[in-house]
Amino acid sequence: MNYCLWLVGSEDIAEPEFALIKTKITSTGIGWSDDNRADFRAGRCAYKLVTSLEQQDVKEQVRVSLEGLALDGFVIPWEQRMLKPELIIMDMDSTLVQAETIDQIAKHAGVMDKVSEITEAAMRGELDFKASLKRRVSMLEGLTRDQLEPVHQSLPLTNGARELIQAARKNNCMTVLVSGGFNYFAAPIVKDLGIDEYYANELEFENEVLTGKVVGTIVDAEFKQDTLNRLISEHGFSRANTIAVGDGANDLLMLGDAGLGIAFHGKPKVQHEAQAVINHLGLDAIQLLLGW
Repeated sequence: MNYCLWLVGSEDIAEPEFALIKTKITSTGIGWSDDNRADFRAGRCAYKLVTSLEQQDVKEQVRVSLEGLALDGFVIPWEQRMLKPELIIMDMDSTLVQAETIDQIAKHAGVMDKVSEITEAAMRGELDFKASLKRRVSMLEGLTRDQLEPVHQSLPLTNGARELIQAARKNNCMTVLVSGGFNYFAAPIVKDLGIDEYYANELEFENEVLTGKVVGTIVDAEFKQDTLNRLISEHGFSRANTIAVGDGANDLLMLGDAGLGIAFHGKPKVQHEAQAVINHLGLDAIQLLLGW
């Protein structure tokens, strides 16, 4: 099969680095063609790889070959190399923002260590997401709405997030946030960035105080997957022209159903199973990949 290897970096990629990467990859028996290299610009270039290996095996060889270099590599079937996405759907916590919001809330409740431990296990896929979410939210009972406001104010956007959403809008690409976090935090971020749609969990308040419960449908792995597939059907998108981005095990079904599923600084299980991995750059890596 033929694949396209896109390399993206925050700085120009020097020729010696190209040579080193080529040597490492070809030493595994993967064929490398210089004839179809895309024009290098702004930390972005592409090569054609020829091999009998499956895509996941090629991705692993590329990952090993890029160790020690501040580059992210995307292995894409050759016929899909010029991506023109119609939909980008992504997770919020540790993807669009650089925090797990429930952990930050727990900090104000004095139970951050307990909640963080459960969060990490859930994101690794070791716990049922719905059950773990209910358990964590129950520990937040008694916090007031006013106590949540500093959490919202302290959530840092991931590098490149604003620029990616703006570029998507300019390129007529729909953007959707689907989060296992909470509407309370997602709504203002979505409004600020101009994201087209969002879905997240609803915390229950009584007299401006958290009850320790989630109301309504819980946004879990199946909900994220269903949302992607529903949007494809409703808008007539080509599945090949969809990109999904996330870091946790509850994103895997969504990543697997998208045309390009990207593990963003993901947990080991997610990095292993996702089609593509970003480990060095921020969300600007996607903008570089797309040439936006």
